[in-house]
Amino acid sequence: MATANAVAASPLTIPMAEAAATIATGSVNGAAVGVSAAIVSGNIAGIAVKNSVSAMRSALSEAGYVGQAITNLKGTESGTQHVIPHLNMIVRVMEGGANHPPRAVTNSLANPNQLVNPATGKPFANMSKAEQASRSHFTLSPE
Repeated sequence: MATANAVAASPLTIPMAEAAATIATGSVNGAAVGVSAAIVSGNIAGIAVKNSVSAMRSALSEAGYVGQAITNLKGTESGTQHVIPHLNMIVRVMEGGANHPPRAVTNSLANPNQLVNPATGKPFANMSKAEQASRSHFTLSPE
């Protein structure tokens, strides 16, 4: 069984049985962990969240939301940006880098710094930034 420190330090390696327990309790072996919202909500704009960067991009493209190549301001991470016009939402599918794992993130089309609900495209109300991030960031596996 994994130690609490090992799980907290590397949430991408949580076995599915332990991840399921985390959804219910918010911890694995007593240590708080950041399990992806993808496991909880299962969709972005009605599209089932996939487990890898390429599969997520394919699913968005197949639904008609073709991605445009993007790079972060520091030039350390690349990805694609998919516009979901009927929800006024952007979905960024990022490769990951030194500071972040591969992930999909939902933001407002009008204000790309505003995290939004992946199902509705609306900003979160009365919620901490950390809670917003936990609901709008979907950790994906690398290629």
